[in-house]
Amino acid sequence: GATEWVNSLPEGPAKRDALRNISWRLAEGDPAAAAETALNMPAGQSRNEFLGRVASAWAQVDLDKAVAWVKDLPEGSGKQQALQNMSWAWIQNDPQGAAEYASTLAVRGDNHTFVQSVANSWAASDPKAAVEWAGKLPEGEARNNAMSGIASGWAQKSPQEAADFVATLPAGEAQNRAALSVVSSWSHAEPDAAGAGAAKFPEGNLRENAFRNLMSSWAEADPTGATQWMQALPAGKSRDAAVNGFVSRLS
Repeated sequence: GATEWVNSLPEGPAKRDALRNISWRLAEGDPAAAAETALNMPAGQSRNEFLGRVASAWAQVDLDKAVAWVKDLPEGSGKQQALQNMSWAWIQNDPQGAAEYASTLAVRGDNHTFVQSVANSWAASDPKAAVEWAGKLPEGEARNNAMSGIASGWAQKSPQEAADFVATLPAGEAQNRAALSVVSSWSHAEPDAAGAGAAKFPEGNLRENAFRNLMSSWAEADPTGATQWMQALPAGKSRDAAVNGFVSRLS
């Protein structure tokens, strides 16, 4: 059939394009058959991408079956791709279920990218529920990623509230990542407001990292505005960090 012919093609852009077209058609018409086809492909990038497209298309028509299929996939990069491609549909339709599964991954130390995706999407619609969930995750990489995802998702809806949330986190890696997520998201739309929000962070590494990140983004989009804001800062380590961010982007 067509799939066998495509699989016989040499690796390269033509094969990837052909597989992309076939995977969407198969998944939309008969997702179960498409899933079986994907699993019978040789391991590699093409198979992983095929799995991801099948998961995404299947989730649009039958989320429960898509979720069950992805959960049963063997551990590895293919399953990670499928989870990532399906994450938006799962979170939008069943955030609690997606969060519960993400929690099991966090406990095992697996797939922090999915954990962050759940946190990001859930925070955009219900930040308080997302924060409560993330607070129950074990300390470490998964929780750090979740807090970063929450801050980024929350910032899309209310950047000032997201910044206030970051300020309540205990000092450490989770707070730093969350702060950078807020500043990064906020600075693209309202760099002045992002700067004012970052200035409310306590003096120290958190504010310095936020200023550095802000200026790196702002200097590229509006170097004149960034310069004016930076020059108005009082002397100190935070201003030095802002200067470093500005210079690094323009150098």
